[in-house]
Amino acid sequence: MKRRCMYLLCALALLPAALVAQNVDVGIAWDPPLPDTVVMGTPVTPGVRATNYGTLPASFHLAFSDGTGNGETLDVPVLQGGDSIRLTLGSYYPFPQRAFVSHLIITNDTNPANDTIRHSFILRPPSYDIGLAWDPPLPDTIGDSTFIFTPRVGVVCYTRPVSPINLNISCMLYDDTAVVYDQIVIFWGYSGEDTAVSFPDVVLHYPIVLECSVCAGRNDTNPANDTVWWRPHLSSGVEEPAVTLLPKRQLLPSHFSSPAELVFDAADRVFIYDASGKLVRCLASGNSPAGNRVARFDGRDSRGRQIPAGVYFVRLEMDEHLVSEKVVLSR
Repeated sequence: MKRRCMYLLCALALLPAALVAQNVDVGIAWDPPLPDTVVMGTPVTPGVRATNYGTLPASFHLAFSDGTGNGETLDVPVLQGGDSIRLTLGSYYPFPQRAFVSHLIITNDTNPANDTIRHSFILRPPSYDIGLAWDPPLPDTIGDSTFIFTPRVGVVCYTRPVSPINLNISCMLYDDTAVVYDQIVIFWGYSGEDTAVSFPDVVLHYPIVLECSVCAGRNDTNPANDTVWWRPHLSSGVEEPAVTLLPKRQLLPSHFSSPAELVFDAADRVFIYDASGKLVRCLASGNSPAGNRVARFDGRDSRGRQIPAGVYFVRLEMDEHLVSEKVVLSR
């Protein structure tokens, strides 16, 4: 009798431990871990690792949401104690201020704290590098002072955009007085293929400066290759009239909101043109002293009307010198 009581006491002492050991505890984690930063417009294919930390087999559902109402549910009929399984979900696009959330739908789980995971992304704009090059390359010298010319420029994609973008490609021709030719071509839905753009024929009267530039948006990582120039020389030995470019400098931030300050070296005239070549406003006219000058551009035309956001050109003239720079006005 004494021995039976001892066995009974030992069994009662081991009963709580046995009850605790026989449990269901399924937890989940991202597998592999999701990135912190994602390029905007890039899909992400999340994976989830489900692990049964308990000893009893478990069946459950995995519910996933991308934070915008889209998602899916996966069923796991059975997962033995101590085992794990990787669940692959579909591809989803991260959105600002939205999180990916995965949640277990399970009964008798002893540790609900590891049943839900969420992840928020930092979205950065897609970057790319679009440049221009003369196609074919233009000669350094020409034999005639007057000739018909077809401007043609190649669009070179050094780094492809993640999603299609719009390109504005402009071609401007300067003679010794002003802009005499201005054309613009818009590429809708450009996805990164190398291509060439031909502009309408123009009669060139030497001396000239030809400029082509592309506006690929603020996410173009290398604006230095967005503009190409052509200033040929006569090969006939005739003395060339002087048409030279002022040193290239940053006149305005490439993207700005009005009002903004225009800083320039000594110049007689400063003009603002829109993308079609129409004069918007004259900021300075007449002789200027040596050294830097500052003109305030408030985003209004010569009649005081607010101009829309878009691409504009700042042109400086001084005697036989000139320079033009593209800027983008945002609102």
